[in-house]
Amino acid sequence: MLIPVWMVDAQSPQTIFKGMTVDEQGHALSYVNVFFCDGDFSGDVSNDSGYFEITTAVTGERVLTASMIGYEKFERMIQLPFDEPFTIRMTEKSLELKAITIEASVFTAGEGNVTLNKLDVYTTPGGAADIFQSLKALPGVAQTDETAAIPVRGGSPSENLMLINQATLNHPYHGENTAGNGLFTIVETAAMKNIFFSSGGFSVKYGNALSGVLDMETENRITRNRLNLDINMVALGGGFQRALSDKVNVQFCGKKTSTELLYMMNKPSFNVVEDPVSSNLTGIVNINYSKNGLVQVLGIYSDDAQTFDIALQTNASRYALASGHTIGSMVWSDFLTAKWFSKSAVSYSGYRNQWSFMNWKRDNHEFHIKGRWDNQLEINQNTHLLFGSEIGIDRYQFDFTLPKRGGEFFSGADSIGIHGNDQSVVQGNYLEFQHQFARLWTISAGIREDYHTLSRTVTADIRGSVAHTLSPNTFLRFSAGTFHQYPGITLYDKIYGNPELKPMRAIHAVASFEKNIQMTQLKAEVYYKWYARLPLENAEKNYISNGDGFARGADVFLKSAMGRVSGWMSYSFIQTRRKEFEVATRRPTIYDITHNWIIIQKTRLGKGYEWSSTARYATGRPFTPITSGIYTGQYWEPVYAKRYSKRFPAFKRLDTRFTKMLFFGEQKYMAIYIEALNILGIKNILDYRYSEDFSERRPIHSYFSNRTIVAGVSMSL
Repeated sequence: MLIPVWMVDAQSPQTIFKGMTVDEQGHALSYVNVFFCDGDFSGDVSNDSGYFEITTAVTGERVLTASMIGYEKFERMIQLPFDEPFTIRMTEKSLELKAITIEASVFTAGEGNVTLNKLDVYTTPGGAADIFQSLKALPGVAQTDETAAIPVRGGSPSENLMLINQATLNHPYHGENTAGNGLFTIVETAAMKNIFFSSGGFSVKYGNALSGVLDMETENRITRNRLNLDINMVALGGGFQRALSDKVNVQFCGKKTSTELLYMMNKPSFNVVEDPVSSNLTGIVNINYSKNGLVQVLGIYSDDAQTFDIALQTNASRYALASGHTIGSMVWSDFLTAKWFSKSAVSYSGYRNQWSFMNWKRDNHEFHIKGRWDNQLEINQNTHLLFGSEIGIDRYQFDFTLPKRGGEFFSGADSIGIHGNDQSVVQGNYLEFQHQFARLWTISAGIREDYHTLSRTVTADIRGSVAHTLSPNTFLRFSAGTFHQYPGITLYDKIYGNPELKPMRAIHAVASFEKNIQMTQLKAEVYYKWYARLPLENAEKNYISNGDGFARGADVFLKSAMGRVSGWMSYSFIQTRRKEFEVATRRPTIYDITHNWIIIQKTRLGKGYEWSSTARYATGRPFTPITSGIYTGQYWEPVYAKRYSKRFPAFKRLDTRFTKMLFFGEQKYMAIYIEALNILGIKNILDYRYSEDFSERRPIHSYFSNRTIVAGVSMSL
């Protein structure tokens, strides 16, 4: 019989059972689900130090259970009350074939010891349980604004490769704006199993990316039925997972969002004409036809729409946006032999986007079809061989009316119409050798080649890494190599672009130090990136491949815990200069965020209560100020200062959250929370608007410049 929590709290004396969850080596394990599977089903989730604390009203013999993905289930008979702290030692499930991880700049979230756990995504204040927003808490990702965009080490978000079950996400956001960014991603956190993020120096397995990689995989083996429900002031969502048989299981989740209630209770910093709305549907079918064999089918559909009255430069007008995504993939994976693991995938990504402002508009449709084959072959215990191939077809239909000079939205600005229907094919192959020698040293070396039909160019990338184990928990790593990415397909247009553009190129060099001491993880890196062959505007050919630049900096990540308090700190220093597009000499870019700080703390208050907060500070991003205006006889034309010669004020924001957790058994819980965004009410600046003659300017405040309160309930049953 399930005893209501409020009845227990009100009528019965309380017993506190506390302890630690650790792995076989004695290292703390966070986010282990610990509970009593009888009586009142009370439980807790261990924090970053492995600490848990269960308050229960039922004493005597109890069955204690602990579970975590990737570990064997723990069960033990306990006599309550139990006065001493109890240690739960979890045993990792055996894996047939383990990769040798030696890359620098890598952060993962999945099974085992991780830097950023999936539950961190749910519980980080200000992240809205959004994977992309939470990744901005990692070093190397600049806080340029409040969108979910991930600018990595001085590069544009478009320089990242983003995958979900091998399907390419060229447009991963809801409400993608004119800059190609949106506030939230279309990816459902609840469906994720593994999240791999690299901010540089990544393997030759990944191609056509200059800056970073985000590779996400959904749950592939469901062993129990579950029902999820999420309700808050912005969204209504939920889903289920169900094992239809021993071999077939399904997962479905959906979400519908609307800001109507949120804006009724929290005044936005802009004029809303039609409340932004969005829909998300994600479906997964897993067929585990053998112990290691898997066929996985994924489908995602999303759409969104919004209408605002906003100001851009001297224009105040109506901005309307609507977009939609359709994504599908089928992945097969199995061991061909005891030492050879193989994975094949076919995927499709479709995207449509329409926006309008004044007389300007953008209407584009994109389609991406891809096939991929990845292999990992164990030569011996210390030597692995990775190899594979991929082929992708991109098709792009577009109809634009845009300012002739990018970003000029003042009254009377010249416009240009761009129309096209282009297609490209990219085919790539890679081979990587990984070897561990002398017990303390590991090396990898790989080569990749790609061919692009539009540029009619073959590129070759060579990358390597070396890792040295200073002690069982202390590591040095160094990665270096070349990286290529093809310019946007519209830049190859025969009329508006240049079919002779060359692939963009970058060289990465990354040195990394990492130390793990039970409850503390420290990672520090220094890096340098050289850019070449960036598109540069040209009067005769529209664009030429003469742009270049660099990015250099340092990143520090510290995650620690002590008893009931846990958290992490992320700091990034960066300096970047680039010559590209309309910028004819090396100048800072909008991603040149010199200092970027994020501090996150989580404190257990007892009886299932938790207080957490996120503090952010970032140097203001560069912009090009308008100094005055010239009257042409019909309208005022702006006079610009030197490119990116000024910066916006520093970005500052403090978010806080209170959560009450109620447990009802294994993986059964309810979380009730209230969250305050920008609790200090700091007016961060998104941009400036100008008077008609450009003699005066006024700030345009960011999305969450006003204090915003969000409350909600999340359940898993």
